[in-house]
Amino acid sequence: MVDAEKQQIITVMQTMYFIVFMRYMRTPNMPINNEYCTYTNRTSGMQFIEAAKDPFFSILIDDSTDLTFEKHMIVYMIYLENGGKGNPVCKFVALLPLIDGKAETKFNVLIGLLQQMELPFDRWIGFPSNGASCMRGVNNGVLTKIRQYVPNIIGVHCVAHREALVVSDACEKFKELSFLDAFANKVHAWVGRSTRHEHLRKILKAFTLKPLEVLRIHNVRWLSRGKVIKRLVMVMPALLHDFKENDANLYYMACNFWLQFLIHFMADVLVEMERINKTFQHNHVDITHVGNALDVVIELFRKRYLGDPFGYGCKHYREFLRRLNANNELIYVNENGCTKNHLLHFTSSSNTNRKVICGIDARFNDLPLFNAAKLFSPKSYDKDVVIRDQTHKLYLSRLCEKFSFGQNALVDSFQCEIEVDRFCLQLHIANPSFDFHDAWSHYCEQISWYESFPNLMKMWQALLVIPVSTTACERGFSKQNRIKDDERSSLTLKSLENLMFLSLSSPSALEDVHWNAIYDIWTNMKFRRARHVKM
Repeated sequence: MVDAEKQQIITVMQTMYFIVFMRYMRTPNMPINNEYCTYTNRTSGMQFIEAAKDPFFSILIDDSTDLTFEKHMIVYMIYLENGGKGNPVCKFVALLPLIDGKAETKFNVLIGLLQQMELPFDRWIGFPSNGASCMRGVNNGVLTKIRQYVPNIIGVHCVAHREALVVSDACEKFKELSFLDAFANKVHAWVGRSTRHEHLRKILKAFTLKPLEVLRIHNVRWLSRGKVIKRLVMVMPALLHDFKENDANLYYMACNFWLQFLIHFMADVLVEMERINKTFQHNHVDITHVGNALDVVIELFRKRYLGDPFGYGCKHYREFLRRLNANNELIYVNENGCTKNHLLHFTSSSNTNRKVICGIDARFNDLPLFNAAKLFSPKSYDKDVVIRDQTHKLYLSRLCEKFSFGQNALVDSFQCEIEVDRFCLQLHIANPSFDFHDAWSHYCEQISWYESFPNLMKMWQALLVIPVSTTACERGFSKQNRIKDDERSSLTLKSLENLMFLSLSSPSALEDVHWNAIYDIWTNMKFRRARHVKM
């Protein structure tokens, strides 16, 4: 059979694979038969066995409530494949019931699961979480209770959550930014009236703007503030025109100079914050990239807002200045070429620029540890030999302080000092362009490296499985909400967990399934007549 005909048959097989899979995923109240449960249990069991062989692993948890008000805790695990000599993977483990959201309840459920899985606690290295007090509380948080079993565990506050909280902190502490939040939500409420909504669409069209909706700020949604402020900038010409004709109070509020300044200023700030937030939302973020991304944005903010001229290179702020004339009027032009002037008035305001930047520094006080992981990233090495050696000694001291502390020290700090010079020289000379993960992929299966640098390789393994984000859990809950919808609200927890496992961990039809081998089996079959399949 020619290759074209073979590919056509394989395409039909792939199509049927997806049809059958989606049929299972979309059938209301689908009964879980023995073969289905056997698949999920056997596959998850194989993952647990592989994780147990790994020198280190990390656990990610988060809790949520589904549409039937049932409270669940989702559990993910990060470990290295091939018994610690492979690449890091993040896998869905379980969806567990919760009676309440107390730290004691979450801790007991989690420890019970790990004991059931027979995972050794001395290999548990990392525990990321959101900033909730029940997770990170000093006295009774889940992390504090875990340290009773694992004293040296590294607790990480999710970097994506922290990055988004920086602006929230500033808005809560400083009246100018709080006023900005209040204005945004007030505009949303005003535009939300049915009569105003259609009127605003007509005005947007008159100013040749896209028919965009005005959004409101949700404190529980990490990125909502950035989207809201950017949307305000885009629809501002239409809003000012509408307010001027129909609401004198809102128009006076919107014509406050400092409000307009903050809207455009924060739009530029949040563009950069959102950009790095997206890099933090991968299932497994390179720990060395966290420091780099934050260093870049902090330095960018310092140059733009603490340097001279203020706001250089800021798109929205520069546009604001361009539209502001000598009489402090904000000028917009509609599709007919008619100018619309809005006189701005001044009120007192403090300098918020430095405070936002300081908020980034305060939230990310563990950057020294993240940056120290660059010891294993030859791409980050300095070209100057003296500076490179000094930096490596600094990085090693930080890592040894974290990993060689207490009776259950993971590495010998003295031996690390002996190994580090030759280790870094070999990385730098052989593969200067490799980053943290590239270098590991290249050397992870070379036995000679484990023999020559046993302590540093163990440290490298530990850093690879330390998660800096809990976005995998958020994606898991998104999958849960897609599976357990209004049509399948009576799914049991076990059925829901199995369906989530299939959806999150089943083999990919285009990557992991060996279609050529399946095709060969099909061609060798004696009976290939079509038969009805019961679904």
